Amino acid sequence: MQVTIYLSVFALTTLCLVESTVGICICSNTIVNVVDFYEVEDGDGLHIVWAHGVNSQSQLKDALNDDTMMLEGDIVLEGMGTPNETDTPVMAHPPIVYSDITLEEWIYNTTETNKGMKLDFKQIEAVEISMNIVKDMESRIHQPLWVNADIVRGPNSESDPIPPVEFITTCNRIFPLTVMSLGWTTNAGLPWAPPEENMYSWTMIYDNLMYTYPLENPVTFPVRALWAITSWQKFVWLLGLRDDFSITVWHGSGDQLDEDGLVALRKHGDPRRIYYDLPDLIMDRFLEALKKYENVTVEIDRIWDVGSWNGLSSGAVGDHVYLSLEGAGLAGSHHGVFIESKAEHKPSSLPTEIHGQVQFVPKERHHTFQPGAGLEIYLRSAGVSNLKSVIGGIRINIAHDGNVFIEPNEEGGDESRVSGSVVQTDCYEFSVTDSSERGTVTAKVTPARCSDGHGGQPPDFESVEIEFEPSGDHEFFYIVMTKTGDELDIVLEDVHVLPSEVSTAWKQRVHYLFVFLPLLMQTTFQQLQ
Repeated sequence: MQVTIYLSVFALTTLCLVESTVGICICSNTIVNVVDFYEVEDGDGLHIVWAHGVNSQSQLKDALNDDTMMLEGDIVLEGMGTPNETDTPVMAHPPIVYSDITLEEWIYNTTETNKGMKLDFKQIEAVEISMNIVKDMESRIHQPLWVNADIVRGPNSESDPIPPVEFITTCNRIFPLTVMSLGWTTNAGLPWAPPEENMYSWTMIYDNLMYTYPLENPVTFPVRALWAITSWQKFVWLLGLRDDFSITVWHGSGDQLDEDGLVALRKHGDPRRIYYDLPDLIMDRFLEALKKYENVTVEIDRIWDVGSWNGLSSGAVGDHVYLSLEGAGLAGSHHGVFIESKAEHKPSSLPTEIHGQVQFVPKERHHTFQPGAGLEIYLRSAGVSNLKSVIGGIRINIAHDGNVFIEPNEEGGDESRVSGSVVQTDCYEFSVTDSSERGTVTAKVTPARCSDGHGGQPPDFESVEIEFEPSGDHEFFYIVMTKTGDELDIVLEDVHVLPSEVSTAWKQRVHYLFVFLPLLMQTTFQQLQ
C-alpha cells in the first residue's frame, strides 16, 4: 500500500512529499512565499515578475522563455455557456470561451520550468475537473501554485462571485497544498458612484474574511490598483492579521490609476508580502512615483498594542475576532465576539483612561440598524464567561444612532442608567475615565471622520460627556469590548489604556507619520466627494 506523508521543511512552508513505496522525496514548493522560492533581491515582492492572462500557446511560450517568475492564466470549460460546452478546462477569459491550449497542456509545459502558476477560475463548474488534473500531475509540480477566484462582491460590482464555500472546499479536498488567492468582483469606478463604492469598504473586507480568516492555507488578497488610493490602510490592516496573508495588486484595463496609493501601501506594508501583477507601463509609472519618495522615511507608531488583548468568540458560524497589528475587528452576532484585556486595570492614585475610535460596519449595503446597536465597553469586570457574556462591572454603550449610556452590568442596572447623545454618524472617538479618587466613571464621545474617509462627519460637532457614580466595591478590573446588535460589525482603531499622566503625550501621537500623507488624504477625500 502506498502511504503519502507531508513533512514541513524549514521555517518556510516548503513541503516535501514523501512516497514511502519508492523511497523518493519530491520537493513541492507550492505554498512557499514566492520571494523565498525565487530568492529575489531583499526578499521584496516588487521584484517578482508576472505574466498576466497567459491564455494561448504563443503567450505561454513567451512567458516560459523570458524573465517571468509567476504566470497567471484563466480557466473555463471549453465553450462555457454555449450549446457546445465540454468538460475540458481550457485557458480563456470570458467572453472568450475557446482556446488553443488546455489546462493540462498549460500545466505540463509550465512544470518543465520553475515558473510559478496562478490558476484563475472563471466558473465554479471548472473547479473540480481542473483540480483533479492538478492532483494527477502533482509529481511534476515543484513550484508555487496559487488558485484564484473572486468569492465576494467588491467595489461597483453587481456580478455574481464564485460560490466561496464550494470553491474553497473543492480545492482543499483535492489538492490542499495551494496558496488561496481570494478576491472581490469589481468594476471600474464611476464619477457619480457613492463614496463607499470607490473603495474596498469594511463590509467588503469582512465579507471576504468570513471565508479566508479561518483557512490553514496561506492567503493572498488580489486587489485592484485603482482603489489603493482609498483603501491602502485596509490592505495594511489585512497584512497585520496573519503572517501568511499577502496582497497582490492588479490593474484593470483603462483604469485611471493614482500611483500614490500604491506608494503608500508599499511604504506602510511588508514588502515581502505585497506583489505587483501590473502591465509594464503601469509598473514603470509606479516605479517613477516611488523615486519621488525614495528618501522619505516612514515612522509607524502604533498606539494599539495587539499583545495586550485576548480575542474571544462564541464559536458560532460567522463570529470572528480579528486582531491585527493595526487594530481590532469584531464581526458576527450580538454579544458573540469580545476583546478582553490580558491585565487588570485598577485605578490607583491616577485614573484609568481608555481611548480609541470605533467605526460601525453594516453587514449589508444600505442596511439600517436597530436602536442600541453599537459598541459596549465594560470596566471593573471579571471578564468574559462561557464565551457569551461579561461578568459584573460597569457597562458603557455607544450606539450607532449617537445615544450613549453608562449603567451597572447587573440585573436592573438600567434603573440607575446615565445617558446622553450626539449627532448620528459612522465613527466616534471615545474616552472613558475610571477615577478611584472621585469614585466616578465618565465617558466622552465625539463624532469623528472615519479613517478611511467613508461616512462620518468632520470633527467639528459637539461631544457628549456623561458621568456615573458606581455603588459598591469591585473585585476585578478587566476591560472588555463587544458589539451589540446582529446587523452591524465594528472596527476598533487606536484603542489604548493609559494612566492620565501620559495620556496627553499619547493622544498627540499619530497612527501614521508619513511625510506626504496629508497630500494622499487630500487626494482621497477629493475622490470621495
